[in-house]
Amino acid sequence: AFTAAAVSASTGNPYDGHWTGSTVQTGRTPQPFAFVVRSSVLRAFSLQAVLPGCGATLTLTSNVASFALSGSGFSLVDFFSPGNLQRVEVAGTFSSATQASGTFSLSDATCNESVAGTWTATTPSAASQLRIARGNNQEGEVSKALADPLVAQAVDANGNPVSGAAIAFALVAAPPGAE
Repeated sequence: AFTAAAVSASTGNPYDGHWTGSTVQTGRTPQPFAFVVRSSVLRAFSLQAVLPGCGATLTLTSNVASFALSGSGFSLVDFFSPGNLQRVEVAGTFSSATQASGTFSLSDATCNESVAGTWTATTPSAASQLRIARGNNQEGEVSKALADPLVAQAVDANGNPVSGAAIAFALVAAPPGAE
């Protein structure tokens, strides 16, 4: 028999995931904000902000690709458009594995305007346990496939499935009768 105690779920970093939220600028409607963290690296972000002097809502999307987190936070500067005419600074802190917040500033040299504000973002709960979906209580011969594949599902503390969680199987003790 297979027991869930023999497996563990790990995403590699408590902050890994797709984070979504919004930016807040004084006197403006909140705008979308999102970023992706994989293996302790900020991989991409998308920031939308209102630049009243430019007469536009500007959306900046970056594939920063290799910006490493620093403990429970990050700070980055990125440039956009030909000639680096738009500059964004984003800083943030993870207050938990599912909540983060911070500040941003954006300047656009084409219309000589700068704006700043705050942001908040959340990500779905991290995997905290495994559930045996199917394939339990089978017997088989060494080096041969079982009749029904063993399938485990990563779930959060509330029992909700967590997609994208890495699951590593490890034998922690030999089963009774094993040699």
